[in-house]
Amino acid sequence: MAENIKKPGADKQSTSPLNYNQELTWRLLAEVPWLAVTLVLAVIMLIRLILVSSGTFGLDYLFRSTLPITITMGFLLIPMVIIVASGDADLSLGFLAGLVSWMLAILSPKLGLGAAIAISLLVSLLVGSINGLLVGLFKLKGIIVTFAMSFLLSGLILVLGGGKVIQGPAELTPALARSPIMILLWLLLVIVCAALMKFTPLGRRPIAGDPVQETLGMRLLYRGLPFVFSGVMAWISGILILGWVGYATIASGVGWAEMVLLATLLGGTAYAAGTGFLLSGAIALFAIVLFQNGNQMANLEAADQKLIQGVLLLLMLPIAHFYHVGIDGLYRRRKKII
Repeated sequence: MAENIKKPGADKQSTSPLNYNQELTWRLLAEVPWLAVTLVLAVIMLIRLILVSSGTFGLDYLFRSTLPITITMGFLLIPMVIIVASGDADLSLGFLAGLVSWMLAILSPKLGLGAAIAISLLVSLLVGSINGLLVGLFKLKGIIVTFAMSFLLSGLILVLGGGKVIQGPAELTPALARSPIMILLWLLLVIVCAALMKFTPLGRRPIAGDPVQETLGMRLLYRGLPFVFSGVMAWISGILILGWVGYATIASGVGWAEMVLLATLLGGTAYAAGTGFLLSGAIALFAIVLFQNGNQMANLEAADQKLIQGVLLLLMLPIAHFYHVGIDGLYRRRKKII
C-alpha cells in the first residue's frame, strides 16, 4: 500500500525539463549576460580601431570597410550558430562561397549574370542537400561530412581557377554588401533565426526520447535542413565576396569557416549547447571585423593575426562550454529547490 502512495509534486518533477535549453524562459535569459559581454568587446575593438587609425578613422570608413565584410560573413554566421548549437559544424560553407564566386566570374561572360546566379544557386542547393541528407537520413556527423566536402569544393576551385585571377562582372560591386536591402535582409534573417532557435527545436541537441532524433521526418527537418540552409547562405555570401573583392581567386572563401566559427564561440554558442546565441554572435562578428581592420592599420603581420585567432579559438571553446554548463547547473539546482 505504502509503495503506491505518490509523493507531492512527483508528477511535476517527472515531466519537468532536464536541461535548461528545453525551457523557453531560460533560453532567453541565458543570452542576456553574453550580449553585454559582446557589446563591451565591440566597443573596445572600436576604440582600439580609432586609436590606431591616427586620426584617419571616420564613420564613412566604418560604413565602407567594416559593414560590408560583416554582412558578407554574417550570412555564414547564421547557419553556423544553428549547427554548432546542435552539436555539429559546417566546415564547407567558406569553400562553397568561394566556389560560387568562381562560377559567377566564369559563367557571367558566357551566359549572363542572371543565368550564372541561377546555376550557382542550384549547385549550392545540391551541396547543402547532400550534406543534409547524409546528416539527417544516414545520421552521419556533419563535421566529418562537411570536412570531406570542403576538400571536394577546394579541388573544384583549383580546377576552375587553374591558378588564374578572373575579373567579376561589373554589375557586382562593393556597394552590394552595404546596400540597404542586403543589410535589412541579413538583420531580418538574424532576428527570425534567433527567434526560431528560442521557440522551436531548431539548434537543440538530441537527447534520449527527443522526437528530433527519434523520427526520420524530424531528423531531416531539424538536423538535415540547416545544412541546406547553410548552402543557400553560402551562395549569398559568395555573391557578396565577388562584389567586394572584384575578382575570383583561389583564396576566395578560404579561412572563412574558421572566422565564422570564432565569432560563434565569441558569441557564446558552445558545441552541443542545445541553444545558440545568434544575436550576440552577430555582435561578436562585428567586433572581430573591427579587430582585423585595426590590425591592418597597425600593420600587424598576418602570421601574428593567425596566432591570435588560434589562441582565441582555444580559449573560447572551454569558456563557452562551461558557461552553458554553469547555466544548466543553476537550472537544475533551482528545479531541486522547487
